[in-house]
Amino acid sequence: MLALTREHQMSAAELARELGIAHAAASYHLRRLAAAGLVELVGQRNTRGGRERLYRRVQRALPTPSAAERLAFMRAVLREAERRIDLADLSLPATTADADIWVTPERWAAAVAEVRAAIAALDADPVPPGREGAVKVSASVLLFAQRADGSA
Repeated sequence: MLALTREHQMSAAELARELGIAHAAASYHLRRLAAAGLVELVGQRNTRGGRERLYRRVQRALPTPSAAERLAFMRAVLREAERRIDLADLSLPATTADADIWVTPERWAAAVAEVRAAIAALDADPVPPGREGAVKVSASVLLFAQRADGSA
């Protein structure tokens, strides 16, 4: 929802259709995001005898998450990637990778920066959902250093 409302105002109904979820679920999550200050109501429009509220993501820096919050987010990314994998259109360019290797700290920092830059490039130029010729993509990335002793 945050990605979809970054550049475009959207209603709960539009978000529900785009995400394939119930309208009630979209409304609930929008209210939660608004209460957290992550989206804001930017307008309303009349539709078939009702009024739709339009939301847009609030542009602000978020606090640095704790280690436990980062781990929880990584697990959420894995679950969401699992949900999205059945939507993959492999007729278009795609890539997968898995690596469990040793590298220098400098190479690791450079690789993390390169992946962050690639995701930022995708995020910098979104188009409205459903635009003719637009491709809906999923980019889930987990990069993390492991404990050298292998302990959990």
